[in-house]
Amino acid sequence: MALRGQNTEPEINQSNGMNVPLLTSAEAWDELKKDNIYSAEELATIVEGYDIGSLYNPILPGYSSAYKNFQGQVEHVHYHLGQIVMIKKYVQHL
Repeated sequence: MALRGQNTEPEINQSNGMNVPLLTSAEAWDELKKDNIYSAEELATIVEGYDIGSLYNPILPGYSSAYKNFQGQVEHVHYHLGQIVMIKKYVQHL
């Protein structure tokens, strides 16, 4: 998730991360949650260690600022968190 913050341009495949396998067990769900927590911790570590003087410089050549990239990643995560909350409420009312 935070590759740009590590000075590496990410490879984004055609599915753009939308190829998550069908979850058929509690173990698969737990593994997906674990992976997401790991990604969040990785982003937090990168942001905490990022040179504050470089926040408004392009994160990589041709990209927007590091600040804008990090902010976008956080907003994206919150968007999906909202989806999860809505689905959970829907399922509870079935």
